[in-house]
Amino acid sequence: MEAEALALLGRSGAALRQLGMWRPPASGPAGPRLLGAVFIVATCAIVAVASAVQLVVDTPDDPETLRDVFFQCTNCSSWTIRIVLFMQQRARLGHLVMTLLHTRKRYAELVPGIRSSYDRGAVIIFFAWQVLPFTSISLWALGPVTDTPKLVTAGNSSVVERREPMVLWLPLDTQQSPTYEIVFVLQVVGVVAMSEVSILLDIFFVCLMIHVTAEIAVLNKNVSSIHLLGLNGERSQLLELVDMTAGGELCVSELEQGMSESTYVVLLVNALTICLQAFGFVEVGT
Repeated sequence: MEAEALALLGRSGAALRQLGMWRPPASGPAGPRLLGAVFIVATCAIVAVASAVQLVVDTPDDPETLRDVFFQCTNCSSWTIRIVLFMQQRARLGHLVMTLLHTRKRYAELVPGIRSSYDRGAVIIFFAWQVLPFTSISLWALGPVTDTPKLVTAGNSSVVERREPMVLWLPLDTQQSPTYEIVFVLQVVGVVAMSEVSILLDIFFVCLMIHVTAEIAVLNKNVSSIHLLGLNGERSQLLELVDMTAGGELCVSELEQGMSESTYVVLLVNALTICLQAFGFVEVGT
């Protein structure tokens, strides 16, 4: 059952399993892998708290920097909540995966090739969803290295300000070596890890939606095929369609309940981000 579940959800399910955030049905305890989930949640929480402290204790005067700090605070807070909610939904999601596997085994396709077509689509989605976000995240994380150095006047002399990927309030001097290099590497690792987990969660739910959609498509084709073949009088065929319909409704219900809470969080953060960007455009225009 564990191998079948991993095959169904593909690389996103395998990656989240290695991070200790999801366990396939009939699998053992997460064990040491749970440390990966603890690391990601702790990183998101630390960045969110540090950004919030920056807003309160040392509010940036530059509007662009202020937007960046607020963006970090809201996004990292939402990622923390999403991961915790996802891990709380493991039992429900495991039941959904088991229902999908049971449906695929029990009900044959009268029109072959439907499920395999959706399976290929899920694989394409995984790779397509990785390329653009990961490229943007990499450019953002390495921005301080590739951008033009910024000179800051200190007394009668000018010094180069050493920027980091994130604007965080830290109780230490990050301009001196090797503190700057250590903080820079830790921030790059944190940015990539947090963003990648968020992408994996999105892909995980998208794969579930694709497989649920595949079962609905199989049901529709089976109904059409039975009608065309004149099998309306076959009681066994009709009962199988009724059972398959009930299984499809159960999958949709489980998926909706598993996604609803985290979806509200994502929509709220996206609304705040859009407002921030609109505020920035208005300010630039004035």
